[in-house]
Amino acid sequence: MESISAVLITINEAENLDRCLRALTWVDEIVVIDGGSTDRTFEIASRYTPKMSQRVFDNFSNQKNYGIEQAKGDWILSIDADEVVSPQLRDSIRKAAREGSPFNGFCVRRRNYVFGKSLRFGGQGSEKLLRFFRKGRGRFEQPIHEKVAVNGKVGELKGDLLHYSSSSVEEYLRKLRLYTDLEARWMAEKGIRPTLADLYLKPKLRFLYFYLLRGGFLDGYEGFLYHFLSSFYYFFKYVRLEETLNGRVAQRA
Repeated sequence: MESISAVLITINEAENLDRCLRALTWVDEIVVIDGGSTDRTFEIASRYTPKMSQRVFDNFSNQKNYGIEQAKGDWILSIDADEVVSPQLRDSIRKAAREGSPFNGFCVRRRNYVFGKSLRFGGQGSEKLLRFFRKGRGRFEQPIHEKVAVNGKVGELKGDLLHYSSSSVEEYLRKLRLYTDLEARWMAEKGIRPTLADLYLKPKLRFLYFYLLRGGFLDGYEGFLYHFLSSFYYFFKYVRLEETLNGRVAQRA
């Protein structure tokens, strides 16, 4: 059986980290890259692994690629601190590593829990992400909403990756500031400029499409809240882009 390294990045993840790491005790190695936590993240991680290091956070891809470089396993399982590997997914991963595979990477199905509820509609029930790949054959790209680019064939694993996203509106809004800041800077570097449609029309159309046409309303109150805030996120990232282009946003180190 080829070895497996689980790699995750953290910033103040004490609330989520123990749940994530308890579901990873079967891997050969856990690598934690911390971006400057001020809570109990390091203390919790030390219960599960000695392979912890700090790196100043600049963007998600760079942070995760640094973690991959520190890993020694034949296979990389990239996971976030607010995610949990289900037993079925664990068995699928171990089987792929044990039996060998013609694939250099595998997609997994992610089940999203938002505000305490598993969202099934509005495009949330069928999300697939590439998270398991051979070391040296996969690398993260783009600074935010990062994705793995794999050299070779890609398969799919059975079992769910459980994603316990924002448990409250307060938590969602805390994340919104970081994500929209990074996304605005990325768009500015690519020469993108916001239009009136980006600010006034597309957020509304996005809400109508996912909430009404894709059935987000079937997830009840939590579905409404998620899709409303997602539309606000879309609006706010272009506001941040406009501020960035006009020099009204202080650049992070």
